[in-house]
Amino acid sequence: MAKTNKQPFYKNPWVLGGGIALAVGTAGYFIFSGNGKDEKSPGNITNQVDLDLLLNQSGSSPSPKPTVPASTVANDSFPLRFGSKGLRVKQLQQALIKAYGPSILPKWKDDGDWGNETQTALSSKGWPTLYNSQAELDAAMQKSAPGNSSRFNPELVAKTIRNAINSKNLSSFTITKDQLILLKSPSDYKAVSDSLQTGTILGVRRNLVNALVGDSMPWPVAAKTYFKGELTRMGLEYDAGNDRWSLPALGFVSPQIAGRRLISATNATVWDGNKHLFEVPPGLYLGVATRQENGVTEFLTSKDRKFYAQSNSLSVV
Repeated sequence: MAKTNKQPFYKNPWVLGGGIALAVGTAGYFIFSGNGKDEKSPGNITNQVDLDLLLNQSGSSPSPKPTVPASTVANDSFPLRFGSKGLRVKQLQQALIKAYGPSILPKWKDDGDWGNETQTALSSKGWPTLYNSQAELDAAMQKSAPGNSSRFNPELVAKTIRNAINSKNLSSFTITKDQLILLKSPSDYKAVSDSLQTGTILGVRRNLVNALVGDSMPWPVAAKTYFKGELTRMGLEYDAGNDRWSLPALGFVSPQIAGRRLISATNATVWDGNKHLFEVPPGLYLGVATRQENGVTEFLTSKDRKFYAQSNSLSVV
């Protein structure tokens, strides 16, 4: 029986249906659609706003929206978006700061002006970048409301776990256990594990699996047994033969890529499942990594749209 080659999780944008390689020059990218006509790239992406519009709009073939005249957005009336100014923008910025701390808007803070810093902050945290009504704005700002039992703040959970373990006292297990109860799904695990690695635990940057059940961690056997049960409850899978944990469809839980926020490190070529390509300049936020294979990284945008890019053109933040 002939051996079946495993198909990659992504579609190679430089290969046509018959296996013919498609050459792409630096002057401009193009692909062939089903009717044999070439489909042009959506144009040059020069800033975070253009990129967010392109990645998160609906439809299978992204194309940039026209630039909104400044006169139509230089106030805080709806729709509220990049370029808006006023009290509503200030309230939105204050909600971001309350949820994530002052480092989320380090330069301009809550100045009431929706510029690149606010746009990047919203995108990186998965908040909407367009508000059509007061109800939509209130729903977003509710994420930072104190006492909101439905709010899940992965950065706060990660910080609490990290501080509890580093304290090395009798309450470390109880505090960590209480925080793990808040994690309900693999996506919750990824969010907390990503935030956990912004600091060190016992002098080393660790993902959540390593912090809970790693060989070098000084937890008692009973504690590690409990943590393994919690990881299973969250939806992680354990491979006893290789003694490693994984997320469904993501592969081995690695601090290097899965769940990490991605930016373009160089001029990055990005494409979707239909092989529509566009080029992104360095330093722009793309989305959250989901998996990596054969030098290609898959990532999701804040609207859960799936895209791909060459791994060597990306950096994690």
